[in-house]
Amino acid sequence: MVHHPEGVLHNLCEAQHDRRLGARGRYGFSNVNLDRDWVGRDMVGIDAGAAVLALDNYLTGDRVRRVFGGLPCVRRGMERLGFTPVPGASANEPPTAGRDV
Repeated sequence: MVHHPEGVLHNLCEAQHDRRLGARGRYGFSNVNLDRDWVGRDMVGIDAGAAVLALDNYLTGDRVRRVFGGLPCVRRGMERLGFTPVPGASANEPPTAGRDV
C-alpha cells in the first residue's frame, strides 16, 4: 500500500469481483496476490492493522504519517537515527533521511 497504493486498490477491486479466488472471508479481505493467483488463507491481525493504517493514510492525504511524524518522541527518535527535518516543512512533517540508509 505504501509504495503503490493505486495498484493495491486495483487488485482489491479485482479480487472482490473474482469469486473463484475467495479473497473475502469472515474478517474481510485476505492477503491477495493477483499476479500469482494466490490468496492467503490466514488472517493475521498485525498485517490487517498495518494495511488499514496505510489505506487511511492514502485516502486522507498522509494524515497518519503527519500525525505520527509530528509526535515529539518520534521526531527525537528520527533525529537520533540521522534523519533531518525538511527545510520549510511544518512541525508535523516527519524528518527525512539525511544520509544513505
